[in-house]
Amino acid sequence: IHPNPNLEIAFDVRTRTPIYVMEKLDKTILPKRGEGGRRRRPNFHEDKNIEQEEFRSKLSHYHKSGFDRGHMAPGADFPGDSTQDTYTLCNVAPQNPACNRGIWNVLEEWIRRLVHSNEIAATSTVYVVTGPLWLPKRQVGDRKFEYQYLGLGRPPSLIMVPTHFFKVVVVVNEHDRTIVKFACFVVGNEENCPSKKLEDYVVPWKDLETVAGLQFF
Repeated sequence: IHPNPNLEIAFDVRTRTPIYVMEKLDKTILPKRGEGGRRRRPNFHEDKNIEQEEFRSKLSHYHKSGFDRGHMAPGADFPGDSTQDTYTLCNVAPQNPACNRGIWNVLEEWIRRLVHSNEIAATSTVYVVTGPLWLPKRQVGDRKFEYQYLGLGRPPSLIMVPTHFFKVVVVVNEHDRTIVKFACFVVGNEENCPSKKLEDYVVPWKDLETVAGLQFF
């Protein structure tokens, strides 16, 4: 799904959450803090690109669930009317409110500052790939691990609650397509995040590719 030229969504109809969401950001795309004044927040909507209605993520899945509709690509990353593109339910997953408004928001703000920082050349593009993860809760044997996660809704239409979320940030020099900087983060979808320091959530690139089942760039 391509809501706009700088946003790509791969949606999993089984979990009813994104597989990944990729943003393409640069200094000309990303609004600076305070630009454009106060913007009205759009309403979340079902994505009719998913033709079979029973496979869609729905507002009813989140009703009185206690979970936020957590953006993978945040609305603040896009200017003007393109903010609306991030309010498709294909771009969200159930997120613990403390996580969404805490360390996850800190990470989103860090990326926006990075895009507009002097570290990033005007010829560079920042690619951000975000998605959910389901990781084992504990080891229960020599080579056995226990998974535990929630589902929201009414059977058979359930949305799966991720145990974690990831973000991959890659800075590419568009002149020669070389990677200038990169960082990978994994954050638990939980009430009490163990640290307020972003560096404590950095993980190895290859480890994240292995658990996510995705090859990044």
